[in-house]
Amino acid sequence: MKEDILSQAFIDKVLSLDNPAKFLAALKVRVANSSAKYIDTPIPFLCQPVFWSKEEIEQLAQAGEKMTSILNKIVATYVNNPDFRKYFNFDPLTEELILVDPGYKDPAPMARYDLFYQPEQKLKFCEFNTDGSSGMNEDNVLAKIFLTTPLLEEINKEYSLFYFELLDSWVEACLKNFWEFIGCKKLPTVAIVDWEGVSTIREFEAFQQAFQAKGCKTVITDPRRLKLKNGKLYWGQLPIDLVYRRLVNHEVVKYQEEITDFIQGYKQQGVCVVGPIRSQIIHNKIIFQVLNAPEVQDLFTDSEKTFITNHIPFTAVLRGDKRLSELAISQKDDLVIKPQDLYGSREVFVGRDYTEDEWLEVLKRVWDKDYLLQEFVVPPQIPMLNMELKVEFWKQILGLYLYNGKMSGLYTRVGKNNVISTSTGGYVVPNLYYEKK
Repeated sequence: MKEDILSQAFIDKVLSLDNPAKFLAALKVRVANSSAKYIDTPIPFLCQPVFWSKEEIEQLAQAGEKMTSILNKIVATYVNNPDFRKYFNFDPLTEELILVDPGYKDPAPMARYDLFYQPEQKLKFCEFNTDGSSGMNEDNVLAKIFLTTPLLEEINKEYSLFYFELLDSWVEACLKNFWEFIGCKKLPTVAIVDWEGVSTIREFEAFQQAFQAKGCKTVITDPRRLKLKNGKLYWGQLPIDLVYRRLVNHEVVKYQEEITDFIQGYKQQGVCVVGPIRSQIIHNKIIFQVLNAPEVQDLFTDSEKTFITNHIPFTAVLRGDKRLSELAISQKDDLVIKPQDLYGSREVFVGRDYTEDEWLEVLKRVWDKDYLLQEFVVPPQIPMLNMELKVEFWKQILGLYLYNGKMSGLYTRVGKNNVISTSTGGYVVPNLYYEKK
């Protein structure tokens, strides 16, 4: 359990208010009037931040940056060694796009590594989100709302409280990649690209404002609206210099016939795409098996091998493997089944959540498909106020943002289920870090 004197101090201050419900109601109004929404529905949140010490942040930053160094070795080997690509078994289009040089060195400029973390225990990574990572605006909006409450202003007299700024810093990271791509410093015309009607449109609008504040003309567009002319992508009559890609790779492949201009523009390097298809090597959950494969261990130093052993859960491709199926049955409560490449916690099955008969049905359904069998890591639990202002223990999953390989911030979700996501009844809570004055 993550224990924090500031969390307890915050809980005590809320519960000692003459009218705690009024405090909660005011928070709800402010969130409802903010951009922290899925289209027009306010994000589900709890009325309490998570507080992080300087030491914890340093530990997380070191782990995230070391993991990035290890993953970058896998990417380089994939690009340079055709035989190595068999481990991933990507479709022909994905492989072709992965091999296109994005024009800058970082294969995953925007990354959110999801992990389970307790300071006194070993952290365990469970997913590397490098393909359309989200949640940055949610955390920042909630954090700024909480920081301006009288309760936190009071705590701020004794501790310096900060939030992890994730919008302007991402614009800066994008520009660095663009300048590397183009070879000079000029402000690009930017397109934030995803399908029309996605639930994250409010986050796109927040990033649009951040780019525009830097002086970059910025549009939000469906990829089908981008057209290739003379080797360059256009949005109407507007030439696009930089694409911030939120369109996920498996949908690029699925709907490739509808977005041929975007795909050709990428292949021809007619536009700088921040969020390269190369990031799929890291994003696809098969990476967890590859990291543990005996035949790739020569890529790593002894220190890196130890890090992988300590922080990467056992993972294996389930597809048609009778031995693994037997293992899944015999050790049901210690395992989880996941798809190789979906997002939003879809199709994640935790063995202990099912009866033996139900688990057998799950195994039959995924038997010959692209699913993984992975060690189940018991989520840490932290005490937090619920929306009835009662203290409960909540399971926690932490997202570690890395921009161009450097830690930039955190994204925390809590819930009662073993699969912790807003799509499974979970909540977003803001992250603050502190220093004693």
